[in-house]
This record gives sequence, structure tokens and C-alpha cells, in this order.
Amino acid sequence: MPAAAAPSPLGVELRWMRKLAGLTGKHAADLMGISQVAVSRWETGARHPDLDSVEALRRVAAETVSGILAGAGLSDAERRQLSEGYERLTSEDYQLLLSRLVDDGATEVLSTFVITRTGLVERQEEIHRLEMQAQKIRHFQPLFAPGQLQTLEYARYLMLGYEKDPRKAEEAAMARVRRVEVILKGPRPEYHVVITESALDVTFRGAPPDLRLGLLRQIYDGAQRPHITVQIMPRDRPYGLVPIGSFVSYDIGNDDSVVLADTFAAQVTFRSGRDVRQYNTFWDELTEIALDPEESLNWLAEAIRESEGN
Repeated sequence: MPAAAAPSPLGVELRWMRKLAGLTGKHAADLMGISQVAVSRWETGARHPDLDSVEALRRVAAETVSGILAGAGLSDAERRQLSEGYERLTSEDYQLLLSRLVDDGATEVLSTFVITRTGLVERQEEIHRLEMQAQKIRHFQPLFAPGQLQTLEYARYLMLGYEKDPRKAEEAAMARVRRVEVILKGPRPEYHVVITESALDVTFRGAPPDLRLGLLRQIYDGAQRPHITVQIMPRDRPYGLVPIGSFVSYDIGNDDSVVLADTFAAQVTFRSGRDVRQYNTFWDELTEIALDPEESLNWLAEAIRESEGN
């Protein structure tokens, strides 16, 4: 039988709070008005609680410990242990620690190796489902053409960089193009992308000379649709924050947002408010630096004319 997974740092703290107060999982759950299963899953790391739930358990534990301390029959050692625990429970530093653990637990890392082994088609379908939940998508792409606006031929060459089996690469490219068709059709989700000039210069070994031209035309066509906004970042624009990778922010609604960031070795999903706000700040600066949408359309038109002349 495989060993059980170790509890998360947040799960350790939740269990400590409950144990300090002398509460069983059922008693703690009853006081909070939730199920015992939920408390158990939080402590083992099988489920990740939100900050309101963690704060509710902290208050229940603090109130219970306070009641015990007000009573009689405690030994000096027990009173000292409970007093120290109560002081920690009610301190601002501990509440800040819990908040950070909740935020950190909302971050998921999926390695590129796992994505490739599981299947690129499956990953495209997962992202498509996320896109369909979103009201608005904000995308920064400094590495290559954005997946939501790629042509089929471009997607084929890109997928071959991840998957050496031509059949599987073709299936992944087709899955990506199905996403492109939905984004282009609209009217939801709204799609706003900032693309660096160098990203549009990326080419692939063995690619035909007109690959870039077809891509530019696709992006230009998309940029003229009312629900799609394209901004180009020329090479000579000065950055304040250094853009070291691409990211996509999905605004789901009701103040719920998810950010998917790419690195060489993994895709990282951020759901905590702290992380989402950092990416929002980055996004605001990028859109200020980039050409505005009208200027970007003119830039694309000129790039198309230059490519047609080559």
C-alpha cells in the first residue's frame, strides 16, 4: 500500500489549532456549521480551504481555549501551554501566516514533462474549458505567437517542439485551432493580448517562408473584431518590469481570477488574490508601454506589406 501524502503546512496549522482547543474533528465541524469530512480533508491536504474557513476555525479554537483558561482544574503546565497557544492564536503575526499559507496553497505547478506525458490534446482541452468560463482574458506573450490567434500551420510546427510523434503533434495542433476558432467567433470571452515584436519573429526549422505572413494576417484579422484587442510591444520600448515569461489572466467573474504563467519547465497556476494583484499591476504597465490598439493595427498592416514584398 502506498504511503499517505504528507499534510500541507496549512493542514499542519489547522490540526494544531483544533488539537490545542481539545476539539475532535466532528466537534470543530459542528461549531463551524460544516461537515467533519471537510475538516479532515483540510488537515490532510486533500482539499484547500479558503481564508474565511481558516479564520472561522481559528476563532472557534481561540474561543474554546479562552473558555478553558477561564475555568478551573488546570495544572500549571497545562495552563502555561494553553496560554502560550492562545497568545499565538490571537496574534496578528499568526493570522498573517495563515493568510500566506492559504495564498500559497492556491498555487499549482504542472511540469512540462507531465503535460507532455499526459497529452498535449488533453491540456488544450483543459485550457479551452478555462477559457469558456472566463468573461475576459488578458494575455502577455513575449515568446511566440499567442495560442489563441495561431494558424494551423504555425501550431503544427510549435507542437512538434514538444511532441516528436507527428500524429500526436497534429492532434494537438488541431485541438489548439479549435480554441482559436472559438476565440475568433466571440463575442465572449473578450480577449486582450500584448505581443512583443520579437515573438512574431520566431521561426521554426523547416517552416515555409510564408509561415509568418499567414500568422500576421490571422492576428490582423482578429484585431479588427470588436471583442479582441491586440497591442504590439516594439523592441525599442523601455520596460519598467522585466518580462521573463508569458502569462494569461482569466477573469471568471465575481472577483474570481486565475493566472496561468509559463516557465521553461512548468506551467504555474495562481489563484490567490495576492498573486493575481501582482500580475494585474504588471499587466497595467505593459498595456501602457505597448502601442495602443490603433497603432498596433497599423504596425501589423505594415508588417504584412513588408512580408508580402519579401
